[in-house]
Amino acid sequence: MNKLEFLKSFDKRYIHASNILNKFNKGKELEFLNDCIERYKNFHEVFLSGDLDAKVWAWNEYLNFVINNNPFTSQSKFEPTILEEVLFRIFINL
Repeated sequence: MNKLEFLKSFDKRYIHASNILNKFNKGKELEFLNDCIERYKNFHEVFLSGDLDAKVWAWNEYLNFVINNNPFTSQSKFEPTILEEVLFRIFINL
């Protein structure tokens, strides 16, 4: 049994165990956001270039990362904003 399974095995009445589990989950969210910032920086740098293939690749990589690794309850918190920003960046100069 790993540490996470061990903590999940406790009933909610075990307040201390629940607090540890909540802090662990918050840590996963913060780790995700930290990784998200790094990937977003790469995404931003590629979008400043003129290479359309690189833009598509960067968008797909970033979007896949967010969808597959998002620890939050609703992925819709990220997906629409990414799509809106990409469309804005693509058509900003028209």
